Amino acid sequence: MQLQQAVTELNDTNTELVKMQQQLIESAKLSQIGILVAGVAREITAPVTKSLEAADALQQEHLLIGQAMQNNVLKRSVFENYLQGSTVNISRLSQHLRRADELIQSFKAVAVDQSSEQRRNFILYDYLQQVLLSLRYELSDYDVKPDIKGDKILVLQSYPGSFSRILTNLVLNSLQHGFKTKQAQSIVIEYSILSDGQLQIQYRDNGVGMSEAVLARIFEPFYTTAQQNGGSGLGLSIVYNLVTQQLKGSIICESQPDHGTTFTITLPVRIVVKYRKNVGS
Repeated sequence: MQLQQAVTELNDTNTELVKMQQQLIESAKLSQIGILVAGVAREITAPVTKSLEAADALQQEHLLIGQAMQNNVLKRSVFENYLQGSTVNISRLSQHLRRADELIQSFKAVAVDQSSEQRRNFILYDYLQQVLLSLRYELSDYDVKPDIKGDKILVLQSYPGSFSRILTNLVLNSLQHGFKTKQAQSIVIEYSILSDGQLQIQYRDNGVGMSEAVLARIFEPFYTTAQQNGGSGLGLSIVYNLVTQQLKGSIICESQPDHGTTFTITLPVRIVVKYRKNVGS
């Protein structure tokens, strides 16, 4: 009787631990979306501010021209200057608003995908660019401009939200653990289709690398070398689960101290077509 009760209690405890782990993973997902929101909010401030400045200048010029017309003192030279100034300000306004719209659309696409598990068609290169754009603020702190190498018109049918969370976690891992200085940092994302039809993605940084002891445990849930800095130890565990469970692939990591880190992800994927017009169908 006591043994049966002990087994029941152990099962209940295990169930609670699984629930807690899932809650922490969901919390980590929300944290990533929070990072995206904060980054986009900071990035969008500049184009919105400049758009307002251009709009204010247009309004002021319009009022001056209106007053001159009402008073019958409008000169040809003044009107020509008004047209010239308006053209410049309209161009600036359009440029900055397009930039703001680009940031908003990028955030919407990435945030929606991160919060859902829908399978759809997407252009891999463009989508990776969108994810990196949403992380632009974090990357700017380290003066990193990631380089994406691969077929720019490759269309996949898969789970873009998983790709987004994988890349986001890998980038944040490089920034938080790999880069100890803020100069001459490098991130390269290279992908190709293997002879067996699988997609291979290599993510490389030139950070400080890691020891064999750390390398052996990087995919363990809650394992972190930055606990004092608020590290949760869930980032690479989430990456591993997304690759192996959601995308049914594999991931390996190679690293040595002072020689950077490379993650190689191999995924079975469905290649749709190589035409942009078919994306989203």
